[in-house]
Amino acid sequence: MERPTETPSDLGLDVVTLFNLAYAPLGLSFIASVRRHIPEADVWVLAADEETATLLTRVVDPRVHLLTLDDTRFAEVHELRRSRTPSEFCWTLKPVACAAALSRSSASRSLLYADADTYFLRHPRELVREFDESQTSTMITRHDYSQEYDQTSVAGKFAANLLMLAAPAGDRILPDWQEDCLSLCSETPANDHFGDQRYLESWPSRFPDQIHVLQQDELLGSPWNVDRRDLDRLVAYNFHGLTLLSSERVLLTEGYKISDDVIRDIYLPYLRQIRESIDLMRDARVEPTFVRPGTDGKRMLTRIAMALRQGRLSADSPYLVRL
Repeated sequence: MERPTETPSDLGLDVVTLFNLAYAPLGLSFIASVRRHIPEADVWVLAADEETATLLTRVVDPRVHLLTLDDTRFAEVHELRRSRTPSEFCWTLKPVACAAALSRSSASRSLLYADADTYFLRHPRELVREFDESQTSTMITRHDYSQEYDQTSVAGKFAANLLMLAAPAGDRILPDWQEDCLSLCSETPANDHFGDQRYLESWPSRFPDQIHVLQQDELLGSPWNVDRRDLDRLVAYNFHGLTLLSSERVLLTEGYKISDDVIRDIYLPYLRQIRESIDLMRDARVEPTFVRPGTDGKRMLTRIAMALRQGRLSADSPYLVRL
């Protein structure tokens, strides 16, 4: 099934993401960046828990559309929420969120999925243009690791934190991805599996006429490659590892080195937006949850405590800052 031929300016763009209460300050900040840089976009948000659904109904924006777990018609949803960690559960929901948004979005628009810890720094028109010119149904992106941080053997070549979709992706790619994630979506790497993203490794060979790999890697930044990025060229940044420890303390990154320039130009403006998002939550009478709830929280605190004890993260680390 071929996509209709349109110019990038005619094609337009809608956006989809998902998050739970623990990620709500980041998710609201992501939405704010979309509204700031892509004001014409409709934003579809799958709420991974009831608290997030309540929050989104109280933060009224006519261009932001709530998707609930009931909207997904996902029969196993409550069972999987009990048996999987919060991270695994959200990863499992990713193809579901994409499919739900794609079915509701205008057929003439591309759909961009991004994880909630992503932030747009400017309009992603170069991404839209490359995707449109590819005339495929799905554009995936590479991790593009710097050598020092190469985790390809564990996490795979492709990143599931940002991808672009057109209507034909709903015919086969998203249903197959959903079935894969329902079957297994573990945060414990094993047998060429890791969460939702190692499934993308087979897509170029399984769907050769429908998959395009982004060629402009330099448009996307993250802690594992920002040392090789021109900050002025970045379209979006993924704040992988940024952890809200409390209403006053945040860990910018764990296990990566980021320069003073990156902290000043990328992280500090983001933290200002995070503070605004926390205030927005409290105005909506929904209290933020800091660190991560449940298993994720215990694991994160254990890692931070271990890093402090081993000297890999000092109490006066430049990566531990006031929010």
